[in-house]
Amino acid sequence: MNEERKEFEKWMIDRERFGPNTVETTLRKMEYVLRHTFSRDDTESMQAFIRETWEKKGNKTANGYIKIINRWLRFKGLDEMKYFKEYGSDFQVQVSSPDEERKLLDVAKRRGPREYAMFSLMFGTGVRLGEAISLRVPDITIETITVRGKGQKVRQIYLPQA
Repeated sequence: MNEERKEFEKWMIDRERFGPNTVETTLRKMEYVLRHTFSRDDTESMQAFIRETWEKKGNKTANGYIKIINRWLRFKGLDEMKYFKEYGSDFQVQVSSPDEERKLLDVAKRRGPREYAMFSLMFGTGVRLGEAISLRVPDITIETITVRGKGQKVRQIYLPQA
């Protein structure tokens, strides 16, 4: 698997243009899938793995593994699996109340100036945790920050006055 793993990694980076976190997660999860199947090209045992995952953990988890397996199957030139249908969605965006936000910032302030700055930045701009963590000094100006988001997309965000 070592040589094949390297080829798969190169394919994801060069052809699919996946970011480093996506590549790392895909490799880790695909190795887990392959440990539970008979061979690297055995789609029947991969289907069995998906059925078992679906029975134990439901559509969302099974579809997550199907996404990973489909990347592998595309790399191997094999037919992709179909996803489970999602029936309704109970997902709702959760927004912090001003009181909850204040409490989190108080805790962050007690932890230290770095934590306080990170939470203030995330609340003030809406950047993701991973984007905030990967900021570097050259990415920051008086008025803006430049973040690299999902899919390695670069965008500029204006900083709030505070």
